[in-house]
Amino acid sequence: MRPTSAERYAVVSCHVERPLDDTVWEAFADLQRRRPGGFAVAALMRPPDAEAGEHDEELWLARAREAAGRAPLGHHTHFTSPTHARPTGGDTGARVRREGAWLRDRGVAPPQ
Repeated sequence: MRPTSAERYAVVSCHVERPLDDTVWEAFADLQRRRPGGFAVAALMRPPDAEAGEHDEELWLARAREAAGRAPLGHHTHFTSPTHARPTGGDTGARVRREGAWLRDRGVAPPQ
C-alpha cells in the first residue's frame, strides 16, 4: 500500500465497552490521564442500551463528556447487542443511525 501522507502520525484509541461500570470507568479514566507514550487516548463509546440494563443515561453522558475533555470522542457501535459487536443480519445501519442521532441529540456526537 502507498502511504496516504508524507507526514507520520499515530492514533491511540480504546473501545470503552462498559462505561457505567465504576471499576472499568476508573481504569479507563486513569489510562486517559496517564497518556501512555505521550499519546492522548481517544474514547470510542456506544450509547447505553436500555434493553441490556444500561439505564443511567446521565452518568453515561457525564462520563462521555469527561472523556471528551481529555481526548477525542468517537462512536463505537455494537451492531447486534452490547455483548456482540458484529452484525448478525437485518438493517445493519439502523443501529448506527439511531445511536448517532442519540449522540447528536445530547451534544456528544463526534465531529464529522
